[in-house]
Amino acid sequence: MSDEYFMKMALKLATRGRSWASPNPMVGALVVKKGKVIGRGWHRCCGESHAEVNAIADATQSVKDSTLYVTLEPCCHHGKTPPCTDLIIASKIPAMNIIDLSITIIVDTIDRIKTVCPYICD
Repeated sequence: MSDEYFMKMALKLATRGRSWASPNPMVGALVVKKGKVIGRGWHRCCGESHAEVNAIADATQSVKDSTLYVTLEPCCHHGKTPPCTDLIIASKIPAMNIIDLSITIIVDTIDRIKTVCPYICD
């Protein structure tokens, strides 16, 4: 399976947040390990856990040494929920594929994650 295949799956998951995630964007995330999806998540509702957090929580095995596919860059600020970057770093996920890069926060996010996640494909 390819990066494109997994990203398309993440995009499909994102649509599950339609009508509920607003005013936040619809976001989907997958955790993939050795070519197999081990966790799925999407931003279900404004004020609740983000897609990345839900995908990591859904994982059927350790996410260490896996790849995270996410349709929007992980947040690195405190809002209604803690920063997703903190959980990603703590989970020791070494690779991430991101589809949409928002210049306003991507520099902080990427700088923070690159310390432990050297393989970020945007």
